[in-house]
Amino acid sequence: MTTHFNFSVAQGDFNLKIDASVNDGEVLAVLGPNGSGKSTLLRLLSGLQQIDTGHISSRNILWDSPADDIFVEAQQRRVGVVFQDYLLFKELSAVENVAFGLRAQGVNKATATEQARALLQQVGLSEYLHKKTPTLSGGQAQRVALARALAIQPHLLLLDEPLAALDVATRQTVRRDLRRYLSSFQGAVVLVTHDPIDAYALADRVLILENGQVMQIGTLNEVTAHPRSRYVADLVGTNLITGHASGVTLTTSTGITVVLADQAEGDVFAVIKPQAITIVTSNELTSSARNTWPGVITDIDRSAERCRITLHGPLPLVAEITMAAVESLALRVGDEVFAVVKATEVEVYPR
Repeated sequence: MTTHFNFSVAQGDFNLKIDASVNDGEVLAVLGPNGSGKSTLLRLLSGLQQIDTGHISSRNILWDSPADDIFVEAQQRRVGVVFQDYLLFKELSAVENVAFGLRAQGVNKATATEQARALLQQVGLSEYLHKKTPTLSGGQAQRVALARALAIQPHLLLLDEPLAALDVATRQTVRRDLRRYLSSFQGAVVLVTHDPIDAYALADRVLILENGQVMQIGTLNEVTAHPRSRYVADLVGTNLITGHASGVTLTTSTGITVVLADQAEGDVFAVIKPQAITIVTSNELTSSARNTWPGVITDIDRSAERCRITLHGPLPLVAEITMAAVESLALRVGDEVFAVVKATEVEVYPR
């Protein structure tokens, strides 16, 4: 079964238009810069806001269809939500928080409490049933929020930055636990996140939103192999160049040329991996590589034995080289250097 959303909605000058779906048993991660429409998407799916045109359906049941004069209110949809800051009731215990949704659906107190206990035991919180939520750690609160969302046996589970409120030390453990819980969930999951690590760890497919439009959708490997925007390229840590190809030459809109190993024609994207870039000084500019561009080092980010070098120039690039190379060349921020790339290291695909 599938949750399908094909709609458009306008908010002032901002327009959100999406055509996508997520299957039961699947996790779809939604990524995009601030203001791209991620939060609006969750509001529309949860029933807190109506679409202007199109439809939203789950398991062949229409939830929102203006043309058919159908709008199912939030409390009537089988949707569970884990909010970024969890929104737990501070005056209630963990078990009372989880039972709340069941009680709202008309389940009697004894049955709701019993089911809430069982869910909290499943997420490893059997010792914290009667603890008030302000006394719980971030990871424990996140699990209470997840149990509360799952209590109503939703067809669709919405996760809004579920790990953002956690410290770095806790996030890895909770991410691993969340992956285990989601693997047994039978419904569809939409995960909104800014962190590509969450997508790697939790999602089956990713949807990239930019300026209210779907820029890319597919498996993570598909998206990372062929990024179609600067945001996606930065997200996956690679260099994306756009231009027009003719034969073995790509020309950017600013007139920079990139020599290709294979012939191509028309408007294209080109990807250059940071590891494929060699940094040289003017004294060492003797490489046989056919692509050489000048640049000024604006940042040196050191990590273990590797360094990411950000270059500002006619063709802005990020290179990744060894710490030994940085020390050998005595590289510093502000140095004028050259980026050298072999034509065989430039991957081209149509726009």
